Amino acid sequence: MRRITALAQEGRYGEAVALARKITAEAERTSGRQSVLTATSLVVLAQTLEAQGEMAEAERALRRPSPSAKRHLVQIIPTLPPYLPRLAR
Repeated sequence: MRRITALAQEGRYGEAVALARKITAEAERTSGRQSVLTATSLVVLAQTLEAQGEMAEAERALRRPSPSAKRHLVQIIPTLPPYLPRLAR
């Protein structure tokens, strides 16, 4: 996840999004939709998409995790996008 952040900070959004998608797919495949790992990877993907200006796609990514995983993320990660708590309901 740090690599995604570093790529985005360097303005290499295409690479950052591609890596975030790869990590998200692997998390979903190995841990399932209910997983906090999957939800976390989707938040990173959404943040990267948001930085690139892809707001609609970012919001779709944040709707993918299970409601319980989103509620858990809202509690443990203080730097979530401001719209995630609304989507977690």
